[in-house]
Amino acid sequence: MESKKENFNDDDNSEENFIEHDEISSRHEILENPKFKVVFYALFNDGYTMRQFLDFSSSIFKSTPLFCTKKDIFISVGNDTNVKKETFVMNARICTSELENYYINEKLCPEGSGHVINMNQKELRVLLKGVTKNIGFLMYQKEDDMGRVIFHLFGDKTNNGGDSVTLEKYVPKRYSIQESTPDMSSPNCKIPISQFSTACEQSSKYNFSHFKCYPQGLKLISGNTPQNEKNKKCSMWGKCDIKEKLSFKTSVNSNILKNYNKLSSFSPKGIAKIYSKDDGLLVLNIKLVTIDITNYIIDPEYVDID
Repeated sequence: MESKKENFNDDDNSEENFIEHDEISSRHEILENPKFKVVFYALFNDGYTMRQFLDFSSSIFKSTPLFCTKKDIFISVGNDTNVKKETFVMNARICTSELENYYINEKLCPEGSGHVINMNQKELRVLLKGVTKNIGFLMYQKEDDMGRVIFHLFGDKTNNGGDSVTLEKYVPKRYSIQESTPDMSSPNCKIPISQFSTACEQSSKYNFSHFKCYPQGLKLISGNTPQNEKNKKCSMWGKCDIKEKLSFKTSVNSNILKNYNKLSSFSPKGIAKIYSKDDGLLVLNIKLVTIDITNYIIDPEYVDID
């Protein structure tokens, strides 16, 4: 990936002060020094979690546009270019009050609107490979260079600035699933993320899988035939020993299950909350340090493709 470089002038490059002084002052100077003409700025101390989130998104979706407002950053994407064929939709909110620093020029987000940053995912994946544990990054845009987002990595004696990702055209999309969304104040079931991701990874090896959600429980049933009579596998959480008529069934694509295996590295001790009130739609919510992720799994049988 060809990248452009920014020049950062650190007064003291001694190894002793590399993390404590120079690396910190250089990245803050970008925002504070008028010469940079910054119009958007987000600093992620936990860059590794943000990298994992973007990796997860890019493995399913063709793009991950960031809708930046004065308060938070929002993402709303589906896994198909035709809205009527969506079988997986993700809504996420990055809570900017939990970031070390966040800034957006009011001209970019007038009242009731936001600023869209739609980065080239191939370039982004290459750049973020350098973001390992204990590495943070800031991303920013300059007033005179709005066609790209510039990154600056820091931490563990890393102080690399200037690599950039080009922006792509954003085509607005809206997903009409809110009418079917269950009550998000009371989950049907809570599952440790590590258990859920392991079960999803195992089930992804089968030809057919579906979730069966109960008032206080969840099953993930997989097999090599639609009836799941051969090589049947069943993972179970909560109370599932009630009448089947009280359960809701949602079939799921094996590729989606495979990608859920990545959740365990997000937050090994975290909790996945499961919601469902009808056949054909299962909602999963995960809260990370700065990111609130809500996934909508939609059964293809219930998708209107007319």
